[in-house]
Amino acid sequence: LSYGATAKVIYRDIAVETGYGLGLDAGVVYKVDTVITAAVAVTDLTSTFLAYSNDNTETIYPAVKPALSIRLARREVEAILTGQTILRFEGRRQTAELWQGNISADFQAGLEVSYRKAAFGRVGYDQGRFAAGLGAAFDRYLIDLAYLHHNDLDDTFRVSAGVTF
Repeated sequence: LSYGATAKVIYRDIAVETGYGLGLDAGVVYKVDTVITAAVAVTDLTSTFLAYSNDNTETIYPAVKPALSIRLARREVEAILTGQTILRFEGRRQTAELWQGNISADFQAGLEVSYRKAAFGRVGYDQGRFAAGLGAAFDRYLIDLAYLHHNDLDDTFRVSAGVTF
């Protein structure tokens, strides 16, 4: 059983305004065996507050994300197939893939292929949209670039960095 938490700084640039915020995520991972892993994450654990340049504000409420992954490895190449549900409790209704009352569910699935646990390629499905990414690991340091397609808005690009302990 593993667990962890991360603080995050958010920057949003949405056409005519920009916004900044701080948030906290936490999660638990259980390795069932060498192939199957189960996990639960809670994002925006304390609610994430964003302040925008035009004096607007936004609050991102917590979401619970149960997930399951299957890992297959051969020599220096590893493939991980994942699926996850995002459960929200804020009455999203028609904006969600499924809903009942104030509870909504959206789905994500993906495939990550890595070489020597140092170079990563990713492709997936995120709430009906195409997603892809690249990553690299050096010692304890990680860097990732992610792409998410939007039909109605500009596409999203995310860069993240991390340190493992």
